Amino acid sequence: HLENLGKSTAIAFDKTGTITNGTLEVKEIITFISTEKKALIKAASLEKYSHHPLAKAIINKSKELKLKLEEIEKVKSI
Repeated sequence: HLENLGKSTAIAFDKTGTITNGTLEVKEIITFISTEKKALIKAASLEKYSHHPLAKAIINKSKELKLKLEEIEKVKSI
């Protein structure tokens, strides 16, 4: 595996909050099988258990719209 890594010409990674600065916010919701409100309720209901900056943006949008989140059981963050 190390030999293959040595042949790499580019590496992409996500370190939101470590490398990037600023306040993240939800600007637009695009959904294919649900309403924007229902999609945001589902996403925020799951993201309320996360400390990631993107999760916080989703939670903030749900609070702004005064949405009632669903109770989620058996959440495991990996």
